[in-house]
Amino acid sequence: MAKNLAVTTFADGTKIEQVQSDEEWIKAGNEKRPAWCYYENDSEKGKTYGILYNWFAAADPRGLIPKGWHVPSKAEWITAATALGGISEAGDKLKSATLWQEVSGINRNGSNSSGFNGLPGGLRFGTDGKFDALGIGGHFWTSTQHNGESMQSINIGIGHALVSGPASFKFGYSIRCIKD
Repeated sequence: MAKNLAVTTFADGTKIEQVQSDEEWIKAGNEKRPAWCYYENDSEKGKTYGILYNWFAAADPRGLIPKGWHVPSKAEWITAATALGGISEAGDKLKSATLWQEVSGINRNGSNSSGFNGLPGGLRFGTDGKFDALGIGGHFWTSTQHNGESMQSINIGIGHALVSGPASFKFGYSIRCIKD
């Protein structure tokens, strides 16, 4: 997909709970309920950056991901990064050419030479429900489990590298799908 996922219903038509308050975001995570939100609950930001989902929404058996697509595994992200010159350079080629904040006078926009158009859509923490990193980080779910409480995630930051690390099921991250 050329943009972040932005669906609010499962494949069977059931609405996914939109959670706005910090308290309700934390509660949804603690209760393992599927949830989504716009960054800072601003639908205008959703038009640009898509939706942030907790992992319970991504993994729900009713199906969040459109038919014929899937959430890429960590290995699939690494394969893509390798094709783009390696993990240390892939971030720049995946990043959009606009919307990345300038840092210390340095333009942090990417080349988007891959056509991926990775956006700095930020994230929502599962521990306190706060938002962070709009303009400086794109955080994406993978389908690879880290342990019983977290998944592997892929982060595109202000540098050139692609970074992988664990993320609690309760966090709000973007989803970018690939074809089956």
